[in-house]
Amino acid sequence: MQLTQASSKAGSWDDFFQAIPDGVLILTEGGTIQGANEAAAKLFEARDGRLLEGTQLSDWVVPASVDGTGEGALREMQARAGGRWLEMVSAAAGSSGENCTNRVVVLRDITRRKRAMEQRLQAEKMDSIGRLSGTIAHNFNNLLTVITSYAGLARDSLVPADPVRRFVEEISKATDRAVDVTRQLSMFSRQQAAAPQVFCLNEMLVSLADTLKPLIGDRVAMSLQTSAGRALVRANSGLWEQALVNLAMNARDAMPDGGCLTISTVQVEIGTEEASRRGDLLPGSYIRLEVRDSGTGMAPEVKQHLFEPFFTTKGRGKGLGLGLVTVYGTVQQSGGAIDVQSEPGKGTSISMLLPRAEQIDDRPAGDWTGSGKPAAEAVALRVFDGQAIANETVLVVDDEPELRELAAMTLRNQGYTVLVAANGEEALLVSREHDGSPIHLLLTDAIMPQMGGQQLLKRLQQDHPDLRSLFISGYTNESLVWQGELAGAVEFLQKPFTPKGLIRRVREVLEADI
Repeated sequence: MQLTQASSKAGSWDDFFQAIPDGVLILTEGGTIQGANEAAAKLFEARDGRLLEGTQLSDWVVPASVDGTGEGALREMQARAGGRWLEMVSAAAGSSGENCTNRVVVLRDITRRKRAMEQRLQAEKMDSIGRLSGTIAHNFNNLLTVITSYAGLARDSLVPADPVRRFVEEISKATDRAVDVTRQLSMFSRQQAAAPQVFCLNEMLVSLADTLKPLIGDRVAMSLQTSAGRALVRANSGLWEQALVNLAMNARDAMPDGGCLTISTVQVEIGTEEASRRGDLLPGSYIRLEVRDSGTGMAPEVKQHLFEPFFTTKGRGKGLGLGLVTVYGTVQQSGGAIDVQSEPGKGTSISMLLPRAEQIDDRPAGDWTGSGKPAAEAVALRVFDGQAIANETVLVVDDEPELRELAAMTLRNQGYTVLVAANGEEALLVSREHDGSPIHLLLTDAIMPQMGGQQLLKRLQQDHPDLRSLFISGYTNESLVWQGELAGAVEFLQKPFTPKGLIRRVREVLEADI
């Protein structure tokens, strides 16, 4: 194409035109492409810029029209081939005052920037939803502690033949299900303890395969493709087994007429550039775990809500919409990242990156408290059911009146002298008005208005230097440390708890060697 006589004589215009790193198009007033450089051809996945000549710009980009583009105005559009995101600016061609109807269009590939922005916005949205889920879980844990405790006390007070006992047992069963739902919400918001341990992901998948096959049914073929060598990761293997079961069942539901479920692992290296682009990973060695199905796929509007709590495409009564929430929370707690590729009719691929570990961890599996000790259920402790033999004084502080009274009643029944307060300031007043005998234990909610539990402990220890503490919360210890509400190794009891669980932990703290 010859733009001017001068350019054809000089012979250098075409070299300059082709050397421009951005895509450049010359358009007629009607939008027909008269010329295109090689960079533009690559953006549209054409072999040669000459293949674009004579076509309309609307043949290559979405939106289909460029009418109304102001002088020098920036617009974003997407290439039809390859799906690249492009930034476009256009201007009239020719010298000032020249009556020229051609336009020069410059196109720049902004796909990386666009995807990084989308990932950041998605991460911010998920973080906001996670915080909301955590708050909901925290409040429900307070309520469930009261409900499950009083239901248990009522059940134990009734003889097996009492017909009312069956009603109370049904209340307890429903409460247990509510606790499980709340636990999944906590996991999504990174507030459920994960108890990580190094294990071989490949070995776990091989072992799990026999469990998955009957779940997905005979109409779905399963292919397991594991990487060479040992795929070691530090995570909670139990949570990952549950996550994979959830993914397999979702894949089965997406293939009602049958299909193929492929689960694969591969070792990959994430460089600084890719880690920076993603924003949710550090550079290093990872195991990519992919779960891919050949099912119905998802529309974009479904995909963008995929990991939101209670969002489900299944019919009423067929799911709570927490299966993928659990998967998301498991990935996040494992220090990994998750990516979903799906189109209607083309199946779904869920790819998860997990940091690769170096060696097997010798630490036994199980829940751990913030002090590094095994959880109360794993420790041989004396439980004094129905025996009033304790003689220590406990100060109970919680801004939830029902929970405060439950804890006080439980401890008084064991023989403890119990002081109660609704907040930190009231606790300081109760302590000053006490008869002067020692207060042995502070049992307090970690997060309270005006004065948190750890701040209250420091104030009380000025007058009671030997005072011990047990923090309780609907959040986990790890989450409270992350939020700055707790610091260092502390004794901690997760809500919801039972009266027996409370007695057990109080006794453990009081008898521990300091």
